[in-house]
Amino acid sequence: MKFFDKWNKGKFSIYKSEEKTVLKLIENINNFIGKLAKGIDETVVNLTKKINTKTDLHGDHKGSWQGLDRPTLSEEGMRATVEKLNNVDIPSLNNQLLDNMNFYKSILNNTQKVKGLTHIIAGIDSLTNGAGNTNWGKYFAPRIKGELGNGGLGYIGFENATVSNIGSWNISGVSYISNLDPSNAPAKYSFDNKGIYTENATGTSRVWLYLTEKNFKYAKVIYLKQPGGGTFKAQYIDETDGVLVDTANDFYDLGVYKLPINEYPHKGEISLDTITGKVAIFGVYLYNDEGVIFSKIGKGGDKLSDHNKTDASFREKWLDILQPDIFIFNGGANDKGTLTPVQFDTTMRNYLTPYINKNTNLILVRQNEISGDTTLKLFEEKIKAYCKEKKCGFIDERKLLGETFEIANSLGYMIDTVHPSDVGNIKRANNYLDYFGVPKIGKLDDDIKKLNVSSLNYEYKVKLSQKQLSIANGETKTVYKIGLVGGYPIGIIQLNIFGQRTGTSCAVKKTAYGVVTNATTRNSAQSPADFIIKEEFEYHSDGIVTDFTLTTAKVNNHLEIYLSPNTGTSAMNFFVDGEITLPTLTVKGQSVFEN
Repeated sequence: MKFFDKWNKGKFSIYKSEEKTVLKLIENINNFIGKLAKGIDETVVNLTKKINTKTDLHGDHKGSWQGLDRPTLSEEGMRATVEKLNNVDIPSLNNQLLDNMNFYKSILNNTQKVKGLTHIIAGIDSLTNGAGNTNWGKYFAPRIKGELGNGGLGYIGFENATVSNIGSWNISGVSYISNLDPSNAPAKYSFDNKGIYTENATGTSRVWLYLTEKNFKYAKVIYLKQPGGGTFKAQYIDETDGVLVDTANDFYDLGVYKLPINEYPHKGEISLDTITGKVAIFGVYLYNDEGVIFSKIGKGGDKLSDHNKTDASFREKWLDILQPDIFIFNGGANDKGTLTPVQFDTTMRNYLTPYINKNTNLILVRQNEISGDTTLKLFEEKIKAYCKEKKCGFIDERKLLGETFEIANSLGYMIDTVHPSDVGNIKRANNYLDYFGVPKIGKLDDDIKKLNVSSLNYEYKVKLSQKQLSIANGETKTVYKIGLVGGYPIGIIQLNIFGQRTGTSCAVKKTAYGVVTNATTRNSAQSPADFIIKEEFEYHSDGIVTDFTLTTAKVNNHLEIYLSPNTGTSAMNFFVDGEITLPTLTVKGQSVFEN
C-alpha cells in the first residue's frame, strides 16, 4: 500500500495552493517517495500486527483505528511516524499541507484489513440530513457499506425527523428534547439536541422503535443519569426478559444499557416502556462487529450555535461511546444571520475541540449556500484557516456543483438556492466515495438525462391563478392555499380583489400587499402574511356600504387566505388575481405552489 498513491492537484486540496507551490510540493514528495516505497510493504505488515495486538483498546470496536498509534494529519506527526517505522529521512515540506484524501482512504483500508469498525459521523443541518426527500447519505451509505461491510445503523437520536429515516415509532407520554433550550438540562447533555424526556411519568410512557433495516448485532440505549432520576424497562418488543434501568445518580452522567444480541426472534424492534418518574433517553446506537457505520446527526434548520450550547465535557463522553473515526462537519449555514465571522470561528472551534481531543479525523465542508451570501464567504475563510491549522480535510461543494446558483441549477443539481436536488446529492455522494477511494455509483450524466431539467428551475415572479367565487353573508371561504419552495425564500404577495354585492351595482376594489416566508421544506410556509390593504375605489347607489374582510392563517404548513363579505345581509361575488415575487431567486421555474 502506498501512502501517496496518487496526487489530485486542485481536487481535494486542503486550501487553495498556487500552482508553483503544488509543483514544488510534488517535487519534494518525489524526492523521498522512492525510499519510502522500499520499506512500505514491511511497514504495513508490522503495523497490521501492531493493530491486531491492541484489540482491547477500543471496547466493542475491536480492531478499529480509534485509540491506536495511527498516523495523524499533522506534518510533524506524519514525519515522525514514518521515520520511526521505516528509518527514512523525510525532507521538509516547508510547512505546506498534503492532500489528505489518501489518509482517509488508508483508514478505511486498514480497518477492513483487521476486520474492525469504521464509524463515520456527518452533520449537522439539512445540507447533510437533506431537504425535499433527498440527501447524499442515502446514496453514500449503501455504496460504502457494500464495499467494506455493513457496520450497522449507527447512532439514532430520538426525533421524528431522524426516526422516519430508519423506520417508525410508537411513543406516548413523552416530550421532545429538541423543544428545549440546549443550554439547559437535559438537552445540554445530549449529543445532537435530540431525545425524549419525562418529568413525572406514571409508568405508562413508552418508546417503541420499529426499524426497517434490522441488520445489527448490538444495541446500546443511551440515557441520562441524573439526581432524582426514574426508571424505564428496556427489551425487544414481544420479549419478556426486559431489564428495569434505574437512571438515578448523585450527579449528571451518561448511562448506557446494552441489550442482548439482536438475533431471531428479536427482529430488531426495541421497546423502552414502563417509563416512571424523571427520565431522559437520548437515542440508540446500533452496530455490528465489522464494517462501516454512517451516522447522521442534526436536522434541517439546526444552528451550530445551538449544538455548541451542549456540554463540551459530555460531548467527549459521547465520543467515548460512539467512537467515531471520521466526522464530516457541514455546519453554520443557519448561523449566517446571528453570528459574525469571528463569533462563528469561536463557536466552531469550541464545538470541534472535543473531537480534536478524542483524535477524531475531521473533514470540514464549505457550506453549500450558493446564492451569493457574503457572510458565508467570510465563514469559509475561517473554516480554511482552521483546516490549515489542525490539518483537517476540506471540501468545497460549490466547486463540485457550481460556483453560482445559476450554474448549479442549470445542471439540475439544486431544488432551491441552498439545497441540492436528488441528482446533486448523487454527485455529492460520488465525491465522498472518491474521497475514501470507494468506486462511484455510476455515470452522473445518465442520471441527469432521466430528469426533466426544466422542472428543476424556479421562477422568481409567479402569477397566481384567477379566482371567481360567490360567498354568502356570514360565510368565509378559502381563496388560496400557498406553499413556497424551500431554502428560506421571502415571498411578496400582491392581490387585486374586486367584490360586488350580489344583485346590485355596488362594488369595491382593494389591493392587498403581504409577505410570506418559508424554511427548508418544499411547498410549505412558515409565516402567515400580514396584509396592508389599499382601497382603490368603492361604489354604492343605495346607501349600503359594500366591503369585505381579508384574513390569513397557517394551516398544515401552508398559508391560507380567506375572504368574508361585510355587507349586512347580502352575499358577494368576487374576482381575485395577483402574484408572488421571490426577490432572492434569480431564474425562472416553479417556486410557488397552490394547493
